[in-house]
Amino acid sequence: MRFGQTLVVFLLLVAASGSHATDRPQPDPPGQYRLIGGPAAKPACDQTPLCTVETLLACFARRDETLCRAVWPGMAQAMLFGAEQRRQAYWWSWRLEAVRLLGERRMELAVAGRHCGLLSQAEPVCRTTPAPATRYQLGWDDSAKAWRVLDWHSPTEAGAN
Repeated sequence: MRFGQTLVVFLLLVAASGSHATDRPQPDPPGQYRLIGGPAAKPACDQTPLCTVETLLACFARRDETLCRAVWPGMAQAMLFGAEQRRQAYWWSWRLEAVRLLGERRMELAVAGRHCGLLSQAEPVCRTTPAPATRYQLGWDDSAKAWRVLDWHSPTEAGAN
């Protein structure tokens, strides 16, 4: 009887510790894109890695610093909203290309995106080829009970350094 109780407790602990692994999103099929733009309503985030990245992308596209703070804590985002704040909000089309687990409660999402015109246009016009994927590193924040953006790397950064 003792072995059975120990086994049940062990299985419950394993299930609880790996519960965030079920948050792993699946890449989008080739040619399928998501769109950010339109009314500036706050996205209803379900605390998944995919929603975390989408909120950050919405922050950039809408020039809404409060969205950045919701998923990317720290002072670094203040740099993005200095001179950049004056730029107009835009439509952004994106797709999840790949997901890579980086360890317990950490993962990387590769996102390919493309600019689809300014939000002042009634409808997006997505004629450009998507840029090479930007890789967003995410981690689970126990205190906030949410996924957070830890860092990201755009392919263009390599040539700039």
